[in-house]
Amino acid sequence: MTENELRIKGMEILRSQLGLVDSARFISILLREPFDYTEWRQTAFDGESLEDLYFNASDAWFAKEADKNPGAL
Repeated sequence: MTENELRIKGMEILRSQLGLVDSARFISILLREPFDYTEWRQTAFDGESLEDLYFNASDAWFAKEADKNPGAL
């Protein structure tokens, strides 16, 4: 995926999940505040086991699929 394709896809995801106004707010926050992804990643899931992460991700995926296809799952 090219950088431009990634930008477009990222904006589409932000807009679909946050809406236009909150997407703009999110980008503004990122640009305004220094953000160290590596530091965030090291502490983002403190206290959660791999099993917890798996089940949370699995639940989120099934919920999203159920929203897209009611009655299919």
